[in-house]
Amino acid sequence: MATIEYRGTSYVGTWLGVEGSTVTQYLARYAGTDNPCPEPDVKIQQGKGFVYGWASGREQEWREWDARRLGQGAAGTSKPGSGRRNQAE
Repeated sequence: MATIEYRGTSYVGTWLGVEGSTVTQYLARYAGTDNPCPEPDVKIQQGKGFVYGWASGREQEWREWDARRLGQGAAGTSKPGSGRRNQAE
């Protein structure tokens, strides 16, 4: 039986230019929204949580998701504390 390889959150982070822990935060933050993260191909229970994995061929799907993502530092938004959100018109 051949071993199937998946990419974890750290690897997905390299696709997006962020840390693996940030990808884990994205999974929780965008769950149940109009733009949820791509569903994992595998979910492995480990202790009280899970380890998620995506097929290596899904890099483009993640990049497209990230391009649609709104949030801190995303195009068209301002970072908290920048003062741009509360400026008078």
